[in-house]
Amino acid sequence: MAVVKLQGNIFLRVLGAGILWAQQLEEADAAEKEQLRVKITTHQERRQKYEALDKKLAESGDTQISVTDPEAKALRVNNNGTDVGYCIQAATDQKHKLFVHAEIGATTDKRELAPIALEVKHLLDLKHFNTLSDAGYSTGDQFQICKTAGVITYSAPMPSTSPSHDCIPTAEFTYHKEGDYYICPMGEQLHNVGNPVKRGNYFGTIYRTNACKTCSIRQDCTKNKLGRIIERSEYQDIIDENRERVLANPEYYKLRQQIIEHQFGVFKRQWGFTFTLLKRKKNVMSEVHLLMMAYNLTRMISIIGINEFKRRLGGLAAYLLASMATLKTNIEALCRFEILTMKILKLNFATI
Repeated sequence: MAVVKLQGNIFLRVLGAGILWAQQLEEADAAEKEQLRVKITTHQERRQKYEALDKKLAESGDTQISVTDPEAKALRVNNNGTDVGYCIQAATDQKHKLFVHAEIGATTDKRELAPIALEVKHLLDLKHFNTLSDAGYSTGDQFQICKTAGVITYSAPMPSTSPSHDCIPTAEFTYHKEGDYYICPMGEQLHNVGNPVKRGNYFGTIYRTNACKTCSIRQDCTKNKLGRIIERSEYQDIIDENRERVLANPEYYKLRQQIIEHQFGVFKRQWGFTFTLLKRKKNVMSEVHLLMMAYNLTRMISIIGINEFKRRLGGLAAYLLASMATLKTNIEALCRFEILTMKILKLNFATI
């Protein structure tokens, strides 16, 4: 009987453990189901959020949207990274290194040269002046607008993107404007074929020759099965003019860094201004204008001295009081530093 009783106890213990295990399994399954339900709900809500953003983006006709600041854009920064913010375009003068104008531009500099140059011309009432800019501003249509307005550009030439690096560069092909053809290094002519092709903001003309089929240096010239192809922009003449000016005046072009880079170095390294505190274009631009006004004021003290600065500032008391009266209704107008700078210094920018 003792053996039977022992076996009964073992059976009961096993049965109890099995029941407990089944209960734990059911509880675990229920917990897992709840976790899955929460995850599914989260993903569904996230999907609805992004679908709404996608719809909003499609309706706006833009290519990107920011949930932090609707007017901000994703901008390329150092090391091919990106930051969401604004691209501030600014112009300074060569003589005094003062900010003349600033505005928020697009995500790239390609279409910013002419708008800035024309605004500076209007603000300073200039007939002719020069601009110094880096390669990011080197686009033919902008050069053409500036030339028509009497602005002479010195913009770093944009390196050629075609053909590949191991082929004869396009610069070794000579263009003859009279006959509208190129001469290749082997003396063959490349003529235009077909109608101009629309390339965004310009039209390009295609040039090629059948002589590539039997050319002895074809492998060194092109990897294209159709032979060497050159595309010439409708603005190529003015692009070449700008390039020749820069190459002929290397020391003059080097002044660009001295004229415009130093101010932003002061902002970032000395004043710690690496981001704005406000959102939206109007507010951000007001913040930037205040900063540039502060820079111009401190710079003017260095130029004319503190006593002369105080004297001239006193003479503008009525203007400053009128400007302060607009603070509550139009801070953007108050922050237009260009007018204040010119009034205090009474500079003749036409001689710069």
